[in-house]
Amino acid sequence: MGVNTVKNPGYLALYWDKAEDIGDTSKQKVLHEPTVSHREYRLSSGSIKQIVNGINECRLVIGMNHNLYKKIKPIKGIVKIVNLFDGEVEFYGRVLSVSMSMASDGFAQEIICEDMLAYLHDSCQDFEKVPNRGLEDYLTRIINRHNSQVEPHKRFKIGVVNVPAPSDTPFRYTGYDTSWDTIKDKLIGKTNGYLVLRHETDGMYIDYLKQIGDKINGSPIMLGSNIKTATRDLSFDGLLTRIVPVGADLDNGTTSETSSADIIREQVTIKSVNGGKYWLENEELIEQFGLITKSVTWSDIYSPDILKKRGQQYIDNLKSILASWKVEVVERCLIDTNYIKFKVGNTHQIINAPMSGVEELQIIEKTINITKPQSVSLTIGSSNQSLSMFQLQQQEAQKSMEKVAADNAAKQRQLEEQTTKANNIALLESELSQYQVQLESIAQEIATLNSEIKKLDAKKDADLIATLKTQVKVAQGKKELYETKIYEIQTKLKKLKEIPND
Repeated sequence: MGVNTVKNPGYLALYWDKAEDIGDTSKQKVLHEPTVSHREYRLSSGSIKQIVNGINECRLVIGMNHNLYKKIKPIKGIVKIVNLFDGEVEFYGRVLSVSMSMASDGFAQEIICEDMLAYLHDSCQDFEKVPNRGLEDYLTRIINRHNSQVEPHKRFKIGVVNVPAPSDTPFRYTGYDTSWDTIKDKLIGKTNGYLVLRHETDGMYIDYLKQIGDKINGSPIMLGSNIKTATRDLSFDGLLTRIVPVGADLDNGTTSETSSADIIREQVTIKSVNGGKYWLENEELIEQFGLITKSVTWSDIYSPDILKKRGQQYIDNLKSILASWKVEVVERCLIDTNYIKFKVGNTHQIINAPMSGVEELQIIEKTINITKPQSVSLTIGSSNQSLSMFQLQQQEAQKSMEKVAADNAAKQRQLEEQTTKANNIALLESELSQYQVQLESIAQEIATLNSEIKKLDAKKDADLIATLKTQVKVAQGKKELYETKIYEIQTKLKKLKEIPND
């Protein structure tokens, strides 16, 4: 195993009161610094959710002893979280909301943040019908209208656009939705590209890409290595076996009826170019699942021939099953250089024989635990699967199960023991860090109480001195408990680390 020499993996969280303060070190404040033990610079808890084609989110909780308690500004406040392990910015966005809570351990503030793509919620589009000059032109129009409505720090530039656009649509439209909803519905929803926000020295760039991420070889998500828990979901909610392609409204001259909300206008169909049938079907899916018919609308297509062509493309590429994984994993790259960091968009092998055999799937969502860097949750999915792929994976799963049953039991135990050891070490180190912070805090509290006692008059302040001494006694008891826990954990860690891996 290649051991990593980085001693303090963790996340540094920075805060500014407003975007205009970014770059001014005198106005930069610390939300979380993992290398110090002082509570005023540490989060109580926190997580980052990164998602493909979505707006990344961040949830932070600070206690009342934190230096920024009740000082966080919603909407204008900016949060940046840097991974100290590799220097990568894991989150960069604004504070969306701040809420208060109270529990047995005291008061706290919960801070919800959203990344800077959320600025696209702050503008709306207008009705526009423009010639179809490709997706870069369409995205540029949306971003230009957004930029004209917002402050300079919320503006974007167009970066790389390489998603192919259907050329048989003469016009493109925008309505009155927010800029984000327009991009989500009219661009991503129809052309299946990936929207990526990129921060450069001269501003924020939006890329719209055909593909994102890398195919990672040699660093699988594997049972017995880095998987803690796993769930595989198969959804048939969007299953279709026959579609009715529907195009634009037909102009029947019924202008007198246009004001009625109950009017349904006839639309272009493929009946005239499809032998009198207005539907298209997938025989393989019908044989497996029966007849399930739904209409699919292309409101900007007026030609029955083009509509049939588009419908045939749709039915040929029709997928029947939505498959996805949800896994809790250990970020092994923090302790072993043979493993590669999990990143949204990358494709990994996932090996969990009893559930599906071997699959190569893309990470579409990642949740990071800020205070426990080794703990990561992933949603891994291949989007929709074809019927043949579903059947093949079922067969592979059965074969894999038979192979697993025949594998050497000792080798399996060895893998499990190594995983358990790595997990236990990570958990114990996290627990040790928490007790060390608590020990330092209680030691400071005892010192403060003793200092106060020395300042008091033994006769005049006898009652107060007695009360403070009682508090000191209670604090001493906690201190001894923390010291005992630290000793026990250090002993366990020493024994664990002495156990050989082979």
